[in-house]
Amino acid sequence: MKALLAWPVMAVVLIIAGPVALATPVLAQETSSPAYHIGDMLKISFFEQLDPDAAPGSGGQSAAYYQRLDLTGEYRVESDGTVDLPRLGRIAFAGRDRDAVRGDVLSAYEEEIGTSGDVHVAVVSSQPVYVLGPVDKPGQYKYSPGLMVIQAVALAGGVGDRDKQGSTALDKGREAERGADTRERLAVFLAKRERLSAESAGREIEVPADLISLVGSADAKRLIGLERVARESERDERRQTVRSYQDIGLGLERELREVRRSLESARRGSEASRASLASITEPDPRLTDQQLAGEYRGEIAAFNRRSEDLEREAQTLSRSIESYRNAIERMDAQYRADLGRDMLSVNEEVARLRTAMEGANRLAAMPDPVSAPSELSDYALKIVRLGKEGSTSFNAEPTTPLAPGDVVTIEARPERAQAGG
Repeated sequence: MKALLAWPVMAVVLIIAGPVALATPVLAQETSSPAYHIGDMLKISFFEQLDPDAAPGSGGQSAAYYQRLDLTGEYRVESDGTVDLPRLGRIAFAGRDRDAVRGDVLSAYEEEIGTSGDVHVAVVSSQPVYVLGPVDKPGQYKYSPGLMVIQAVALAGGVGDRDKQGSTALDKGREAERGADTRERLAVFLAKRERLSAESAGREIEVPADLISLVGSADAKRLIGLERVARESERDERRQTVRSYQDIGLGLERELREVRRSLESARRGSEASRASLASITEPDPRLTDQQLAGEYRGEIAAFNRRSEDLEREAQTLSRSIESYRNAIERMDAQYRADLGRDMLSVNEEVARLRTAMEGANRLAAMPDPVSAPSELSDYALKIVRLGKEGSTSFNAEPTTPLAPGDVVTIEARPERAQAGG
């Protein structure tokens, strides 16, 4: 909502700044790098070229750019692998290299805006990776390009023979606690998903069955109650904004009616003065009272100037009224777009939390072997990865490269567990 109200102000700043704000954008040189991933937070900066005919090396002049603040911002790669850019639509990012993505974004920008430009895409942050199992510090760790399973395990403290027990009571208790914490977070997101779904469908918020089965009826009703309060608060904020726009529009319409009445009065005055001038004008100019005729002509000129001023004022008011009407429509469209993006983000987080909770619960319930294997190769490694088609699980090796958001689970191999039994 606040972002919606802020963009016209930024546009005005650009208009007022004019040539003073012009500069050739200094863009960071991007080298070959991994593809974008689902969940990446990106800073996308757009620049408009003011003189399309100017080019580097032509007459010593370089092209002049200014930043399009109405389009520049931070965007998230959504669960379907795309980024939804205002006015430009959805563009595929996940799994693609930087040059291909930049080309598509720039083409969409130039086609929509109608002028040459430039675009810069930078990864602000990526989802962390998660390491679960008999490591020293299970949890989440910052992703960096080229990160492998063995490196993530090292960040988590590594595996080893701790007190000759592979899955100690401390380990299992920690996994059980982690599973409980994840369940609480999952419950919050399930409640939020229900609110977003109800808002999209225009229905009342209900208590979903999967939330009840997760945390019980009492906690489920409590969480849904909080979401109902949140929805009413958001609705009140939107209503207040709409009412303020409507009140301003009504005030402008009243002012426009007064201006139009004054304009009509000025036109009638001009017509009356013309009629008076015509009544004293004689075929022989020597018989016309020139002094009186001059007074009538002066009145006509004054009425005409007044009419022109009032016409310009009426046009300005009409444009202002239309802009406030459009602002209300844009606010509703922006709300719907935000609702869709929030729904995709929540669904992605629900899938990730379910996977993490199941992994923690499974590890907490593992039987205690007699001793712990001390080498990573003695464990079965699995990766759970969220992609455009949903989450998938596959076996991994120590050198398997990781992607942002991956969940690495480490379990004793079945033959080790049997030997321990």
